[in-house]
Amino acid sequence: MSIMVISNPAAPYLRWLDQLPAGTEVVIGNTPEAFASLGDRADVVLYCMNAGVKLEALWHLAPNARWLHSMSAGLESTLFPTLVESPIPMTNARGVFKESLGEFGIASILFFAKDLRRMLKNQAAARWEQFDVEMITGKTLGVVGYGEIGRATAVRAKALGLEIHAIRRRPELSGNDPIVSKSFAIADRAEML
Repeated sequence: MSIMVISNPAAPYLRWLDQLPAGTEVVIGNTPEAFASLGDRADVVLYCMNAGVKLEALWHLAPNARWLHSMSAGLESTLFPTLVESPIPMTNARGVFKESLGEFGIASILFFAKDLRRMLKNQAAARWEQFDVEMITGKTLGVVGYGEIGRATAVRAKALGLEIHAIRRRPELSGNDPIVSKSFAIADRAEML
């Protein structure tokens, strides 16, 4: 099997590829020249969003590919007409980053509510300044895009006492979700706000 990995060659997560079975040909790069040795033998294309190049620019180098996997959760920015029309199965990393990004969502909420930027500036200036910060308990969090990442963030926010309102393509899917207080369709986003 030959795998064309479109990625920044220095990306640390690529070390996982070392666990592939012996005999697996792995070629990593983000330029046409990087894949010259592969010819048209790529069976699998692994596309990483931080590759520094769009998939469309290198797709022609894998005319015999039988599978495309995107390392990101969404494929929207990866798709282009030739790929959409092809019969090649496409998979993505849905759910892989949900826990980490759920925590990141909470970190972002706390960053602004607690004015951490101000604290960091004060620390850098060796200044002690008392100031009031926002409480998040009892507030409402609007989650735009209630997929796996949105739900992981909402679960953590609910545990911190926030009420959860969610926008999703199919709001009826949140009907029995104990995390969501109110669910809205995309067209009703102004109502949520």
